[in-house]
Amino acid sequence: MTVYAALLRGINVGGNKKVSMPLLKRMFEEMGFGRVQTYINSGNVIFEAESAEGEAALAERIEREIERAFGFPVAVMLRTDEELRQALENNPFASEGTPEELHLHVGYLGQLPSEAQLDKIRKYVTENDQFRLVGRELYVMFKAGMRDSKLGASMNKLGVPVTLRNWNTAGKLSAMASAKPE
Repeated sequence: MTVYAALLRGINVGGNKKVSMPLLKRMFEEMGFGRVQTYINSGNVIFEAESAEGEAALAERIEREIERAFGFPVAVMLRTDEELRQALENNPFASEGTPEELHLHVGYLGQLPSEAQLDKIRKYVTENDQFRLVGRELYVMFKAGMRDSKLGASMNKLGVPVTLRNWNTAGKLSAMASAKPE
C-alpha cells in the first residue's frame, strides 16, 4: 500500500466549486481507499491505496468520481508521502530566508511545463515575486504576500494543472502522510 496526498485544484475558493470535506472523505472511502483524512477546506486528502494502478490512472479515476459526485471537473495532483517530504527538503529558496518571511508556496504540478509555458509567467517575476521549478514542484515566493501578486494571479497561464499550498500546509500534509497508522 502507498500513502498519497490528493491535492485538488481550485475548490472552495471565492464560493466556487464548493466541496464538503466530509462528503469528499466519504467519496474516497467508498472508492475503497484506506486511512482517508482531509485537511482544511482547500481540497487536501491523505489516503492509502494499492500502487499497482499507477499514478496517472489513479488521478484520472479520482477526477471522474469527483465530477460524478459533485457535478464539476477538478484537477487532482497526486504525491506520495515520500514526494511530499522531498518537496520540503528541496526548497530552492532556503538560503534566502524562512518560508514564513518569503511567503513561500509549493505549486504541485500535474505535468511539467515546457520552457515556452514557463515564459508565460516569467514576465511576472519581480524582486518580491519569484519562482523556481524543482522536479514536479514549482516553488513560488511572494515576499510582499500573495494577495496582490501578479505572479500568483498568472499561474493559470502555465497551461498545465498546478495547485498551490502555503509552506505550513505543505508541512502539515507531509506530516500527516508520513504518520504511522494507529
